[in-house]
Amino acid sequence: MFNILNSSKLLMFSLVAYVFFIPISTSLMNLFLYIALILIALNKDFIENIKISWKNYASKSSILFFLLVILGSLWSIGSYEDIIEGISTYKKFIFVFLMLPFLIERKNNELLINAFFISMSLILCLVYLIFLDIIQPVNIQLYEGVSLHISENGGFKTHIITNMLFAFFGFMSMHRFFDLNRVVYFLLGILSFYYSIFINDGTTGQILSIVPQQIKTTI
Repeated sequence: MFNILNSSKLLMFSLVAYVFFIPISTSLMNLFLYIALILIALNKDFIENIKISWKNYASKSSILFFLLVILGSLWSIGSYEDIIEGISTYKKFIFVFLMLPFLIERKNNELLINAFFISMSLILCLVYLIFLDIIQPVNIQLYEGVSLHISENGGFKTHIITNMLFAFFGFMSMHRFFDLNRVVYFLLGILSFYYSIFINDGTTGQILSIVPQQIKTTI
């Protein structure tokens, strides 16, 4: 059983599933994230991996920032529950520190990026099908308190989160187009940009869609 838990393939499957479900389901995203974290903690090279992360400037900065948040919370006048909830908001910075050693290899990076591309491409198809009135928005009650909702303005999630993800997806697509010179990435980039600006009304995503292009043009 211990060997199974330390399997690098099982860990990468969990990370790929985590990335795939980021724009689709918060519950499934968290499920695979915590499975991956458990596998990382049980890995026989855990201490060595911590040393690798500490030598990396980005991951070191992320864990130091999280510790700074904890330190700052000591001066908070909020309740104990509020402080814990506030600190929990920044737990993603721990994830960066713990996951980095497994993402150094280019093969692993490609797996995660491709999982994100597949997931976002699927959502892009669905929102355009709804936008063009080819299919209707989906709102199915799975069981009490849980429903499957897919809309033109928000995909599987809120319009704010979805548009931020599409801004990032569009930027990545255009980079891949210039790097690999494949028309499919150009189409994904253009469709994502149009969706972010003209279909989805999430302001943050609209700004993020424009700013990176302006920076790249200036550079």
